[in-house]
Amino acid sequence: MSNLVYPKFKGSLMNLASATGLLAYDIKVALMSAAYVPSVVDQFLSDVSGVVSTCPNLTGKTISADGIFGSDDPTFTAVTGDDVVGFLIYVDTGSPGSSRLVAYRDSDLTGFPFTPAGFDKTLTLTSAGWFKL
Repeated sequence: MSNLVYPKFKGSLMNLASATGLLAYDIKVALMSAAYVPSVVDQFLSDVSGVVSTCPNLTGKTISADGIFGSDDPTFTAVTGDDVVGFLIYVDTGSPGSSRLVAYRDSDLTGFPFTPAGFDKTLTLTSAGWFKL
């Protein structure tokens, strides 16, 4: 599967007050196992399976003039479970049924896949950020 930005999220961006809307929301990243098969019809966190671990809300969020969404590097605490093959970015509302999916990545990632061994895992972003619209 290729990287994708979920089409329904792109459409929902039209309803945000401005491009900085993402900066105002609680955004999290979930480490994903191969149990998740991405589909463009997925819309909410409750639509997915294979979540291995999630990080706290992203800090230092930015949107560049080129449309690149970035943040500080998140750390996942004491990661255990299935092999991690990619990650999912989502808007956290506190409820999986309304936590909107933003993007999924599973290719061109340094350090992926990996086998969790109970240690903390920090994802280090490149200048390409999390994704670009």
